[in-house]
Amino acid sequence: MTAAYWLRVIPIAVILSCTACEGEVSSTSSLQRDIDRNLDSRNIAEDIELFIETRGWLYDFDEFRRRYQASDPAEEVVPAILGRNQIFIYVDNNDNFLRAEVERHFPF
Repeated sequence: MTAAYWLRVIPIAVILSCTACEGEVSSTSSLQRDIDRNLDSRNIAEDIELFIETRGWLYDFDEFRRRYQASDPAEEVVPAILGRNQIFIYVDNNDNFLRAEVERHFPF
């Protein structure tokens, strides 16, 4: 068996073995829908922070980019190879909600 064979087989085996892992990574689209349903331009920083905290997400605020950066600690139990969601919630100079983006990040 060649190296090319193993390079194809090992990732598939890892992914299949991870399907039995506890925990789950939410889809980016379901997170985006949740944000879109609950936040709009009328929301200010306190509303956004309350929204993030009620979901149990860890977050900080990037003053330079004017955005909240959040992640779900429940995703930490899932193998990193399956990816982790990063949530970005942007605000304007008055701390009003502008938009949100959800991205899936992988360790490779």
